[in-house]
Amino acid sequence: MVLARPRAILFDFGNTLLHEGPTDFLAGAGAVLALAREAPGCTADVLANAMSDLMADLDPRRFAAQIELPPETVWRLIYDPLGLAFDHEPATIEWAFWSAATSWTPEPGIEPVLRLLHAHHLKCAVLSNTMFRSHIIARQLATSGLGPFHFVMASSEEILRKPHARLFRRAVQRIGENARDVWFVGDSLEYDMKGAAESGLVPIWYRGQAVVRGVQYGARAVTTWDEFGTLLADTLRAT
Repeated sequence: MVLARPRAILFDFGNTLLHEGPTDFLAGAGAVLALAREAPGCTADVLANAMSDLMADLDPRRFAAQIELPPETVWRLIYDPLGLAFDHEPATIEWAFWSAATSWTPEPGIEPVLRLLHAHHLKCAVLSNTMFRSHIIARQLATSGLGPFHFVMASSEEILRKPHARLFRRAVQRIGENARDVWFVGDSLEYDMKGAAESGLVPIWYRGQAVVRGVQYGARAVTTWDEFGTLLADTLRAT
């Protein structure tokens, strides 16, 4: 079945555009402590344990409720009990942690796909479930050589998490197209494909080498970005 010609592509971020490596809380904690004005008796180990403990507590609640906490609240829950104080802007501290604790590499084949989309003047935007601000995601994309994007949206700034339909509708409103004319590409059936399908977008499941046990939510599955590029090129020619 030939899909309708898209007017815009909305991407998930982690493990869709960029592959995420393991998070190193200890390295991130060390980078944060290096910026602290006050850190009474706090070591990188203590701070890293506080971070991982809070994430273990919050993650099941975030996932179940489809609600995201703003970064300011999350950091206060970690830093204030430890007596940490900073003279730097929150964005500086956030990037220090992010750049030290996380590692990202472009998914194979994504660069030519983005070039194809831009050559056909299709809007490209990003919608990510994350506790970090959108400018952190945008900075990482730029650092990794990907873009430009019409916008980058982070759940932390919208209160809601994927697959909440209100979040998808908000993204469609920002991109300025009808939902039926927007393809959403992501690696998660539960968050990306479910939310996209229920919000009227065209769900494209980027699944890497995952085993498919029946594609759900009416999603079109692609194994690689090369396969997605072929699907997109065929669609553009046919329509």
